Amino acid sequence: LLEHYEESLILMKELLCWDIDDIVFKIKNVHQKENKKENNQNQERIRQLHLGDWMLYQHFNNSLWNKIHHYGLERMAKDVSELREANEAIHSKCLPTATNISERDRTTC
Repeated sequence: LLEHYEESLILMKELLCWDIDDIVFKIKNVHQKENKKENNQNQERIRQLHLGDWMLYQHFNNSLWNKIHHYGLERMAKDVSELREANEAIHSKCLPTATNISERDRTTC
C-alpha cells in the first residue's frame, strides 16, 4: 500500500534477510496530495461504485497491519526512522546539482 510504503519495505527487508541499505530509495516525482474533503454521501457512493477495489484494499490493509503488529509497532517505528535517515543521506549525497560527488558515490546514486 502506497501510504505505508516504508513499512512494507521494512517487512520485505526482514522476510528476505536484507540490510537497510538494500531498501534505500531515492524519491522522485513526488506530487503534493490535494486536501479535498468529500462529504460522507459522496464517499459512500464512490465506495459502492468501486466495491471490489475497496474490498481488495481493505483485505491487504488489514493483512499489512497484522504483519506490522506482529513485527512490533515500536520496532517498526525505529526501523522506519532508520530508513528515512538513510534515504535523507542518499538524497543529500545524490542531488543532481552537486558538483563535488566522487566517482564512487556516483555509482550509488
